[in-house]
Amino acid sequence: MRDYFLTGWRQIGDFLGVKDPKALKKYSDKYGLPVRRLPGNQPVAIPAEIEIWLVEFDTRRRALEKKKKSKK
Repeated sequence: MRDYFLTGWRQIGDFLGVKDPKALKKYSDKYGLPVRRLPGNQPVAIPAEIEIWLVEFDTRRRALEKKKKSKK
């Protein structure tokens, strides 16, 4: 497991393959992307936590899609 930190939206985005900082902030605010703030408001994230979040996020997304299909 990786135990280093990603500091700044650029490093977090590179790790996720997302270039738009606004999209990353949306993922953090709306979908719970695990990002903390250092003094000075600099975002920091732990790669292992992001990997867990990705699995959980995908599971929730699939459940919602399945639920929508069953209503049709």
